[in-house]
Amino acid sequence: MFNANVNYAQSRSPGLPGSTPGLGVPAFTQYEVVPDAGLQIPLRTGGTFRVDNPFQIINQSGEPPSLNPSYTYTPSISLNQPLLRGFGFDVNAQGIRIAFYQYEQSQARTKLTVTRVLADADRAYWNLFASRALLEVRRKQFDLAQTQLDRARRQVRAGTIAEPDVVRAESGVADQVEAIILAENDVRTKERDLKRILNRPDVPLGGPTRLIPGTRPSAVAYSLDPQKLARAALSQRMEMLEVELQIVQEAANIRIAHNAMLPLLAVQYTYSHSGFSGSVHETFDQVLNKQYDSHQIGLSLQIPIGNEAAHSQLRRALLSRLQQLATKEQQTAQIRQEVFNAADTLETDWQRILAAHKRVELAARVTDVEIRQFNLGLRTSTDVLDAQTRLADAQSSEISAITDYQIAQVDIAFATGTVLGASRVHWSPMVEKE
Repeated sequence: MFNANVNYAQSRSPGLPGSTPGLGVPAFTQYEVVPDAGLQIPLRTGGTFRVDNPFQIINQSGEPPSLNPSYTYTPSISLNQPLLRGFGFDVNAQGIRIAFYQYEQSQARTKLTVTRVLADADRAYWNLFASRALLEVRRKQFDLAQTQLDRARRQVRAGTIAEPDVVRAESGVADQVEAIILAENDVRTKERDLKRILNRPDVPLGGPTRLIPGTRPSAVAYSLDPQKLARAALSQRMEMLEVELQIVQEAANIRIAHNAMLPLLAVQYTYSHSGFSGSVHETFDQVLNKQYDSHQIGLSLQIPIGNEAAHSQLRRALLSRLQQLATKEQQTAQIRQEVFNAADTLETDWQRILAAHKRVELAARVTDVEIRQFNLGLRTSTDVLDAQTRLADAQSSEISAITDYQIAQVDIAFATGTVLGASRVHWSPMVEKE
């Protein structure tokens, strides 16, 4: 650090006896100007190296001085080095070390945020896919209800069934109209969720752009080892890295707290040259010729009585590290639980897909049977509409199971910290150029 300052001083004092006429009037006045420029360099060992160049100009009036004006130049170099408290590379690199740990923590938090956004985008995508697929089911169910209404009208005209069956069929059509309205609103809601996450200027949240899912779900069974996944998650999750960096930081704080309990013992050394004369040139010549030099060395010792503040800082550092260790254990248990839950959910959703697919097959067969029975006059429109509703419910369950299975895969990737790889994203933090 470069330091510069200039000081001006004016002082008055009584002259020699008999030299001043009148009482109480100062006979001697001194004007002093001292400009100074220096350089202070911190050392890695905790000491300080300092260079000073004070130049003093003194002008006197009142009594005839021997030199007026007079010039004094005393450049010096000094070293102040602690020997106990504050000594060593490890202690004095603490600020850099903590800044590095905090930088790594910010990188981990950023990566965690990126993975969370990608996972949320995947979930929003599959939720939109499910909503659009459900809308298609509702529209098909409306078409089936409309077909049943036409079929009922033909049967009434043929005299096979009574007029109330037409009313039941019309009621079924009206029910499906409401279901379509609700499904369309759900699609718009899921579109806004995905638009919000995408945050693209060309796809505004309230714009007319429609989002059509292009990627179809892949219903492929996976056999996973939850224990192996849990071990991988503990080595890849950014939350664990952030906690471990905090533990290392707290360990460094403990070392610094131990050092802060030591007495403050420091050695000081100063080497200087002096020049004094009535001219600037002669003053500088004296300094350059090293006519008047001096050495000064000393020791200073400070021992806090009781030192309660340092003891408190050490206890605080120890407790903070224990707290972080407990946080790590809690985070470990939480991550393992997330992995096990995600693995169980994945297996459960796959079994749901199988069950829903079988249910759709059976519901379709029942619907066909009910339609044939209706054509023979053995069933009413209510029976056919109930069968079609059960078929639509089965199809909705299958869609839900398939999309939940895709979301469960996203959850597995997030729980194990592999979202970036699954999304084919290359993580490369930007390095700022100085």
